[in-house]
Amino acid sequence: MTKTIAKREDTRSVTFTPFGESEEIELSIGAVRNFIAAKTKSGAEPSQAELVKFLMLCKARALNPWVGDAYLVGYDSRDGATFSLITSIQALLKRAEANADFDGLESGVIVYVEADKSRELNYRDGDLVLKGEVLVGGWARCHRKNLSKPFFDALNVEVFDQNFGRWKKDKAGMIVKCAEASVLRSAFATQLGGLYIANEMSENDTRSEIVDAVSTSNAALEDDRPSQRERSEEMSQRGRERVNADAAAARQESSSDSLDANAALEDEDAAGKQEDAAAAYRREVFDADSITDNDKRLARFEQILARAKADETLNDEQFASVLDTVDLATAGNLQ
Repeated sequence: MTKTIAKREDTRSVTFTPFGESEEIELSIGAVRNFIAAKTKSGAEPSQAELVKFLMLCKARALNPWVGDAYLVGYDSRDGATFSLITSIQALLKRAEANADFDGLESGVIVYVEADKSRELNYRDGDLVLKGEVLVGGWARCHRKNLSKPFFDALNVEVFDQNFGRWKKDKAGMIVKCAEASVLRSAFATQLGGLYIANEMSENDTRSEIVDAVSTSNAALEDDRPSQRERSEEMSQRGRERVNADAAAARQESSSDSLDANAALEDEDAAGKQEDAAAAYRREVFDADSITDNDKRLARFEQILARAKADETLNDEQFASVLDTVDLATAGNLQ
């Protein structure tokens, strides 16, 4: 039963039209797990709750992971693996440019001449750093038509520099992207609040693993990226195949199971008890939805799902009702 439920969960999907696009896409838990999520260095994979959260965030923010709008990447810590949604600077820019009040973005580097004892800072447009100059940071300024003063931010390169990979080759370009992302979030908080690019992660080990994962994902997508329609059809076909395989496996397990689980499920008294148990799990989800700390709230949802998944008294349909309730709560649509 556990294997059947795990396979079924992978076929759960959301359908939406990404921002700035006309073609609808389908995004499933299985697709995210197999093609989008990047394992940590220790090989850890995202939990069911983290996969559901990624799906719902992509739908809520209209992010298309197949074109690099979003990635689900993780890192190892002393408290275990943690996974986060990371977006691209292009996704932020697309949303800003579509806003009627957007009136332009300026950005550049902050440098000083090494031989100059005064170390006067120069805010230069672009990411050019000349020989003999020291890079201090990056800056960005975003203009809105409905405001008299622009939004401005300046970042210290030492806070973000990882000194490897792209950062080692192009510190100036990377810190400018960080500054652009930061000022865009400030200027368009409603549309961009909570969306971060990989370069901005605060812990060195976190940033390095996420940048590695995003780079790998980009390379894979560029090598062989199917069309959105092809990917959607592929996911739908896989879903149908998995449902058929699950049904066959369930029948086979049922015929060989000495406990005759199917007969027990058909018993009215057993069904009544199962429904009571499913209802109890759903009530727990409603109670957990009132937790104000989002991380604790999601962790509670994951605990409830784990117990429901291990509860052999629930059949697939009843477990699905619990999972549906968690999905709605995660997306903020629980009434």
